[in-house]
Amino acid sequence: MSGIRLEVEAHIVTGLVPAIKNIEKSVLQAGVDINDIIPNSLAPGESVLSKRQKELGVVVVDIGSGSTSMAVYEEGTILHSAVIPVGGENVTNDVAIGLKTSIDTAEKIKIEYGTCLPEEVQEREMIDLSLLSKIDLQQVSRKTLSQIIQARYHEIFLLVRDELAKIHRDGMLPAGVILTGAGAKMPGTIDLARETLNLPVQIGFPTNFEGVVEKIDDPSYSSAIGLLVWGSRFEDAHIGLGIDFSKIDFTKAASTLKGWAKNLLP
Repeated sequence: MSGIRLEVEAHIVTGLVPAIKNIEKSVLQAGVDINDIIPNSLAPGESVLSKRQKELGVVVVDIGSGSTSMAVYEEGTILHSAVIPVGGENVTNDVAIGLKTSIDTAEKIKIEYGTCLPEEVQEREMIDLSLLSKIDLQQVSRKTLSQIIQARYHEIFLLVRDELAKIHRDGMLPAGVILTGAGAKMPGTIDLARETLNLPVQIGFPTNFEGVVEKIDDPSYSSAIGLLVWGSRFEDAHIGLGIDFSKIDFTKAASTLKGWAKNLLP
């Protein structure tokens, strides 16, 4: 075939240059070389999605600490990506303000007693904060806690729905929604997301790995594992990222990731 014009549809991800430079500088000063920079919203899809899901149409929603990132795939390629500036930290802040507790205590009760379904919590069920903290000694209602959490998660999913509406995919993705990230482990998240987004919803776990499944079988690791998969793909293409995927010690990598997570926790 012959033609006089060549066209392409491209997905362009932009970022603030000063922010990227600061990240590069921090990593280099830590003694680590940078092979490539990858948007976090694209990494989870590499580890939790199948080829068929990407073909049918799917959105990956990664609920992180400071933000929620999402990526929409269709016909095997990326269709849309976005970063929503609301995440797990906002939920913790809401709990601290609503229940008048310290941030540390709010994080503990969110993880241990939190749920997105207040209708499943009894009215008289109370939480004794003295068992979790030396500062906060009062008792708080678990139903109130769940209502606070539900409100913020509902906001997150409404913002995700707005992003889908921008590309006319609201309720129109056959493979549905894949939730990843530490925030996806909150009880009741799947039901709330299904009700808000009007799509099938499931939790995404890193797949297609052997030998260390029990070490990385957690949605919290989806981004980190996705970065390794991304790096191996470029190595296979001989682009020269210098990563030999076959020699990666996933057991050691998982242990290191857990260590980093513990250091970040209050």
